[in-house]
Amino acid sequence: MSKKDKRFPAQRPNTDDDETVWRAVTKTVTAYHKDIALPQKKTSFISAQPSPPKPDKKSASALASRAMKTSGVVPAPPKTYMPLQPADFRPADFRQGDYAGIDRSNARRLRQGRMDIDDIIDLHGMTQAEAQTRLRSFIQRAAFSGNRTVLIITGKGRAGQGILRARVPEWLKEPPLSQLVIAISDAQPGDGGTGALYVRLKRKSRQ
Repeated sequence: MSKKDKRFPAQRPNTDDDETVWRAVTKTVTAYHKDIALPQKKTSFISAQPSPPKPDKKSASALASRAMKTSGVVPAPPKTYMPLQPADFRPADFRQGDYAGIDRSNARRLRQGRMDIDDIIDLHGMTQAEAQTRLRSFIQRAAFSGNRTVLIITGKGRAGQGILRARVPEWLKEPPLSQLVIAISDAQPGDGGTGALYVRLKRKSRQ
């Protein structure tokens, strides 16, 4: 007979007690199936990207202003309507077809020389500086006295190109005389024709 190998002890034979214990254990074990999904815990989810804040009018305006500065584009200024000042009004020049500031009836009478002439000044032969000084003094005195229509003689000059004939209407349409004059017109031939001007003054203001 061969000697028994001590490294491999002999197996114990199954006994009835072992089988009874095994059956009792297997009854308490539940089989595991991979197809059955395990219940998941309920967790609250918070988005990592918060909702954008509502735009603020002031911040939007500041951003727009900053964008315009960086881009170099300067917006057009808003339109503003300022009330007209007395210096902005210019007398009507009937020689150029302008009838603003005077009604049609008086305009027609002035052009036709049918208005009473309250005063006359003759600037013919004067230098420009002298004529301008005399004209300004004459118009201011006439307006202060309450005169409404005056006659200014300028002369025609050579070939109708006289300096005073061109300059006097310009002086009448500039401050301070433009604030006193309503309209100007070439005179009728009997009063000097194109070498003279009818000038209609504003009504004297009540003090």
